[in-house]
Amino acid sequence: MVTFQPRWVFDTILGTPEAARRSTTKVRKRLVNYDAVEISPHLGLYGEKGKYEYKQYFLRDDNGEVQCPFASLNIQQERDEVA
Repeated sequence: MVTFQPRWVFDTILGTPEAARRSTTKVRKRLVNYDAVEISPHLGLYGEKGKYEYKQYFLRDDNGEVQCPFASLNIQQERDEVA
C-alpha cells in the first residue's frame, strides 16, 4: 500500500517538535506489530538533516539501501548525449 499526503495535512498534527515526536513514536509502535522487518533506518521527520524523502517513498522489504529513482534518468540522458 502506498499513501501520499500533502505537507499541509501534517502542519496541524505535527505543528511542534513535541507533537511530531509523539505522532512518530505512535506510528512506529504500530509498525512493529504490522511489519515483519524492523523499522527502516531511512524513516525520519520532514526536513530532518540526513534523511532524504525519496528514501522514505521507496522503502525496500529488506531495509536495504535505496537509490534515488531519478539517478537512472541522468545515466540514460548521458548515454543518449554520447550516442
